[in-house]
Amino acid sequence: PGELDQPCVFTSLKPAWNDPNLRNLSLEVRSPLVLAHIRAAGPSLPVSESCCHPFKAGRLLFAHNGMVGDYSRVRRELLQGLTEFSFAIAVKHACIDSAVAFAIFLSEL
Repeated sequence: PGELDQPCVFTSLKPAWNDPNLRNLSLEVRSPLVLAHIRAAGPSLPVSESCCHPFKAGRLLFAHNGMVGDYSRVRRELLQGLTEFSFAIAVKHACIDSAVAFAIFLSEL
């Protein structure tokens, strides 16, 4: 098997320490670079696989620790400044604060 030119992302709603699929995958996967992130959903933010980090756009991955302050107040303004591509990424991930932070990053590239 050759090397992938894009990252592979595994997400799950199960706790990482109690997920047999993750344990099984870790026995087989080899990579020179691994990014792991365990999400703690903030208040009033949805819990779903679409909201699990890391987020991916092409060869880029993004994970964010923390919360965007006053997010419910500034969300609309932040979304208005996004490119079509980055807006689609934010929507794919339920427009949670971390996904919008990634979308802003993508818009600035």
